[in-house]
Amino acid sequence: MADDHFQTDYSVAKSPPQYPVGTAVRVKKGTKDPDFPDMLLGGWAGVVKEVEQDDKGVVFLVEWNAHTLANMHPVYRHRCERDGLEYGSSWLGAEDLERDEGGTPEMEQPTDIRARPLDSDDQDDRIRAVLSLTSDEPLPTADIATLRKYRQYLAQHLKLPLAVDYIDRSTFLPNNTVPLNLTELPEPTEGTLDDGLQAVTQQGDERKDVPLSDLEARTDGPARQLLGDYGYWFLEHCGQETSPGTPAALADGQLGEELEEQPGSARRTVLNAISRCGLYGAALGAAVGAVTATLDGVLFAMGVGAFSMALVGYAAGTRFGFFFGKVNRINSGPIYGGILGLLGGAILGTVAGPLVIAYAGTLIGSIIGVIIGHILSMISNSMPGRFACGAFAALLGAIVDAWMTNAEHTITGLTYGIIAGAAAGLFLSAGFFGILMLIETKRE
Repeated sequence: MADDHFQTDYSVAKSPPQYPVGTAVRVKKGTKDPDFPDMLLGGWAGVVKEVEQDDKGVVFLVEWNAHTLANMHPVYRHRCERDGLEYGSSWLGAEDLERDEGGTPEMEQPTDIRARPLDSDDQDDRIRAVLSLTSDEPLPTADIATLRKYRQYLAQHLKLPLAVDYIDRSTFLPNNTVPLNLTELPEPTEGTLDDGLQAVTQQGDERKDVPLSDLEARTDGPARQLLGDYGYWFLEHCGQETSPGTPAALADGQLGEELEEQPGSARRTVLNAISRCGLYGAALGAAVGAVTATLDGVLFAMGVGAFSMALVGYAAGTRFGFFFGKVNRINSGPIYGGILGLLGGAILGTVAGPLVIAYAGTLIGSIIGVIIGHILSMISNSMPGRFACGAFAALLGAIVDAWMTNAEHTITGLTYGIIAGAAAGLFLSAGFFGILMLIETKRE
């Protein structure tokens, strides 16, 4: 399996490698996988793709052939996918290999599979514990059986009634002002599986059925983690095909069909997110542009806000990146975190400066917006909440303040601000997803 510690070029070796690049090789019987000692690799065959030298000697990257990939044990494949490792190739030493003389090799299969203990700090493992799975089994699709099992576990471990918030999945922010109380968890039925488990909530005298995946406990603690784990599992695994290594496949040792990738769906999700950031950027740019074009002292406020918030963002991002890098084995985590924090803080400070200058409009607008959001949330949980309405009304109030100062300059500022804000939103969101892709590449 590919690993970052094989970095020394082979050119330091004094003699040609025993198996040059392109050599067909086979793994000797009894050889154990370096990462999973209970997995035997004897009989696995492939072609040498790279040759490196580390402090222990020469090692070879063997890319497995089609026969090996089709017959490797599903537990091995699942472990690699779970741990972010490459199952299509492995690094092995010369003592583990021999030349492949042709013919169909007899591949060794594991005889004593030992799943690693479940880790309570790992979200996937906590869900496996709920569903009585081992670490060698993938998370299953949400169906009537798994939903009933999850519901039984939650009913035993949640203390009802429980104060919760209704989370707007477009903003991931609470969409209610008055606390809801989760009072019941009804049994799921065959005809109502699209939204997963339903929750009965009560707000004053009003009772409503809402998807449990849209609720979050109001306070930190075990209840918030339980609801968060369930929401993650259901939203990630509702209506999906199971991947190789389901419990049935593990029982008979047969390799299931591959989970078909859906790049079009993922691409649409990313494009939608980038487009939404462009719209948000246009709204912020409109307010900043209007205030900058009409009021005095805005540029100084923007500079002070950008500089101070950039420092705060860099410090926070570096610290977050350090822990993120430790968890995901990324040495450059603090660098990525610092860059994101620096940019985010600078943008926040740049936007906050003009809004502070136009405090009369933003303050009045935010108060009116919060009141409207409160009324809307009382009408329906699906309506925009206090935060969304307050933020939008604050921006609108800043524009009105600028308009009352100089209408002509406000129009000019709006035009340039919308264009600049939309461009910045699109650019920064695209850069953010680019950094995520780079991080994922580093993990592999």
